[in-house]
Amino acid sequence: MPELFAAARVSIGSLGVITKVTLQCVPLYAMHAVDEARPLDETLANLSDLVQTNDHFEFFWFPHTEWTLTKQNTRVPLDAGLAPLSGLRAWWDDDFLSNTMFGGTVALGRRVPSLVAPINRVSARALGSRTYTDRSDKVFVSRRSVRFTEMEYAVPRGAAVELVTGIRRAVERNGWRVAFPVEVRVAAGDERAFEVLYDRYQGPLSRYCMGVLGRREDAEEACQDTLMAVARGLPRFEGRSAFRTWMYRLATNRARTAYRRSRHVATSSDDILTEIADPRRTSVVASTRLDLLDALAQLRPELAEAVSLCDVLGLSYGEIAALHHVPEGTVKSRIHQARRELRRLLAV
Repeated sequence: MPELFAAARVSIGSLGVITKVTLQCVPLYAMHAVDEARPLDETLANLSDLVQTNDHFEFFWFPHTEWTLTKQNTRVPLDAGLAPLSGLRAWWDDDFLSNTMFGGTVALGRRVPSLVAPINRVSARALGSRTYTDRSDKVFVSRRSVRFTEMEYAVPRGAAVELVTGIRRAVERNGWRVAFPVEVRVAAGDERAFEVLYDRYQGPLSRYCMGVLGRREDAEEACQDTLMAVARGLPRFEGRSAFRTWMYRLATNRARTAYRRSRHVATSSDDILTEIADPRRTSVVASTRLDLLDALAQLRPELAEAVSLCDVLGLSYGEIAALHHVPEGTVKSRIHQARRELRRLLAV
C-alpha cells in the first residue's frame, strides 16, 4: 500500500513496523569531508551559510562547553581520486576516541555527575580537525559500540538556532548534567512532511479565512494562497516567532489581498459587497473588513494570533493557552492588548 508507506516515511513506528523494503540505489560516489571544532556561537551564527555551501552538514554540541564538532561533507566524482585517513588516524578517531574513550567517560559521568562538565570540556577538544576524501559509504558509516539512548525531533531549519540556544539555557538554568552531545543534522525537505503540515493546518486556516472574509470563495482562495506561501517560505523561516504565528500572519496578508480583489470585482460589476462587521467575531466595530485586516497586520504577531484565535476561531482562553504553552493569564493579557490596539487603529 503506497499511501501507507508514504505515511510511515514521516513517522516511523506510528503505523507498525516495516519488515521488508526495496532500496533504489545511486551510482557510487566519493565524499570530501571536513571535520573541525568551532565555537558554538560561531557555528550558530554561520549555520545558514554552512548548510548552503555543503551537500551534507551536521554538528555536535557538547553541553557545558562552548564548542561544537562540525562535519561538512561535499560530494565529488569517484574518479577525482581518494585521499582517505591513514589506518592509524581512522582507528584513533573513530574507534578508540569515539567508542572506547567516549563509552568510558559517559559511564564515569553517570557514576559521578559532578565530573560531566569537565569531561565534556576535554571531549570537545579531543577530536581534532581533519580533512579527507573517501567513498561515501566510508564517510557516512561508522561503527558504534556505545549504546545510544536518545530522542530525535524534526524541526524547521530556521528554528535550529533558537532551539539549541534554548537547550543551552535550560541545561544551565536547571543544573542538568548532560554527558551526551546534542546532534543537529540538516536534511533536505520532504514533500510527505509538507502533506502532514497541510493536513494539520488546512482546517484551522480555512476557518480563520472564512471568519475574517465572510465569503467562502474568498476564504478558499486566501487559504490556498497561504498554504502556497508557507511551502515557498519554509526554507526562509528563521524561527523568530512560533511557526503557527508566522502562518497566521501570512494568512492575514493573503486574506487582505483576496478581499481587495473581491471588492474590485464587485465594484466593477456594480455589485457592491455588504460591509458588515460582526462584533461577536471581531470584538470591535470596523467600517469594513479591510480595515480590520489592515489593523491586524499592524499588531505584534503574538497579539494578532491570540485575538484571531479567540474572536475569529472562537477558542477559549484555556485552549489558546494550551496551544501556546503559556499561562492563561498571558493569553488574557495579549487579547486585551490586541483589542485595545485594534480599537485605537480603527478609531472606534
